[in-house]
Amino acid sequence: MANTSALGLLVAGPCSAESEEQIFTVAQALKNDGRVAFLRAGVWKPRTRPGQFEGVGEKALQWLAKAKEQVGLPVCIEVARREHVELAHQYGIRSFWIGARTTSDPFAVQEIAEALEKEDGPVFVKNPISPDLELWVGAMERIAAHLQKEVIAVLRGCYPTRKITYRNAPEWELALRLRSRFGNALRILCDPSHIAGRQQYVAEVAQQALDYNLDGLMVEVHPTPQCALSDAQQQLTPADFFLLLDALRPSIRGLHEPNCQLENYRLQIDQIDARILDLLGERARVVRSIGEWKFQRGVQAFHEERWRELLKHHLRYGVREGLDSHFIRQLCELVHTESLRIQAKQAEQLRKKQDKEDV
Repeated sequence: MANTSALGLLVAGPCSAESEEQIFTVAQALKNDGRVAFLRAGVWKPRTRPGQFEGVGEKALQWLAKAKEQVGLPVCIEVARREHVELAHQYGIRSFWIGARTTSDPFAVQEIAEALEKEDGPVFVKNPISPDLELWVGAMERIAAHLQKEVIAVLRGCYPTRKITYRNAPEWELALRLRSRFGNALRILCDPSHIAGRQQYVAEVAQQALDYNLDGLMVEVHPTPQCALSDAQQQLTPADFFLLLDALRPSIRGLHEPNCQLENYRLQIDQIDARILDLLGERARVVRSIGEWKFQRGVQAFHEERWRELLKHHLRYGVREGLDSHFIRQLCELVHTESLRIQAKQAEQLRKKQDKEDV
């Protein structure tokens, strides 16, 4: 097992290796701090669309190998093809991570697995873009079959199906299900950078990960994030990264204590509540659009027949789901009242805007 800090296993470094100076600056800062076990950096960057920065390739391997030798910090890179692994071996790089897009392709994972050598590892496997637990487990099994060292899961979130605050939906339930299946035989890290998508949210996602009793973090750290050639918004400076580590609270249950079923239930409730709030926020945005549409056409906010139809439907549906009818009625009335308040506020704002334009 790789060394861990009080916060678990920490992996950090820039999204992409961009220059020798950048790599050495980050590597030396991380080494001096002493809490990070691996320097991570992207050498080949699979981008969503062509024309974006796709990494510098083999040249970056030279920088990373030199940093590893001179600074003394183990290096980890992303690989997506057999030739990536083979080239990395030429530069003495033995630790890799499999990105979300690659994890989603069993053929690519198998190709990488067959290029690995027994002394390679650990290998970090990020969850696929979709919340498919079996696909994630299958990728780790393919890799593990060719390694003597550890395979480590990394939760980086999934592509969101609706508008949310973060870049990716955390899907904490995936990690909980993975923990239920493998217990502490499998370490699970969190990539708060890719879940958050923006610097200001990295800390809260990282703390959530520790609260969910995950085993460490993989964080993107760049000397000058504003100048980064990829994912500039989500990278932290070394100084901000160290402040983040100082502020995080380790899980009170420790890193490898036996599972507490009650705690797992509570964490599931927390995730469900977060989804409810996300949906209420999405609903409020639609209500504002309705309020604007009604104002422009002089339609009143309250429509009694529509309200009665909705309440009747929700009561019938909710009771079928095992909910108490009195609770359903109260919840519907509360949400409906808030919708009317939002529409009234929207109308007032539009009215003021209209008055200014008339003047």
